[in-house]
Amino acid sequence: MMKYNYLVLTINLIILGLLLALFFRTEYAIDQADKKAYVINQEIYQAFHARTDLEKKLLSISQTNRQKLDSMKSLLLRNNGNESLKNAYEKAQLQFTHEEKTIAEQYQMDLWKQINEYVSQFGQERGYEFIFGATGDGNLMYANNAKNVTKELIQYMNDHYEDKL
Repeated sequence: MMKYNYLVLTINLIILGLLLALFFRTEYAIDQADKKAYVINQEIYQAFHARTDLEKKLLSISQTNRQKLDSMKSLLLRNNGNESLKNAYEKAQLQFTHEEKTIAEQYQMDLWKQINEYVSQFGQERGYEFIFGATGDGNLMYANNAKNVTKELIQYMNDHYEDKL
């Protein structure tokens, strides 16, 4: 009887071991095969150091333009609203507004181009099949938070950006 109990216990332990091995192998295979993640686009954009650098450049241009306009306005006031000075002031104001808008749009395009390059490098280096961008516009309505690599990507981008400086 004791040999029978020992045999049953041994068989149960072997079966349990095989089941555990199968379970852990399956879990490992799922982890290895499931290389999908998502990032929150707005967080990446806001935390990217290149954005603040470009905003400083744009602010500097804007301040320079404001100083020029202030000088022109002062001259205009001293000359009792001279019509040709008034026209020059209005023309400069429109030109500066257009210039700042154009530069801001170009900076934003350049920034997203750089972000997309970093996302691509990040995904390739870490073996991701897909990295989805969550924008709140319906492209990604839900994702398990465990798949969120936003913070990791931000760190990666800023490290690589700082290395270039």
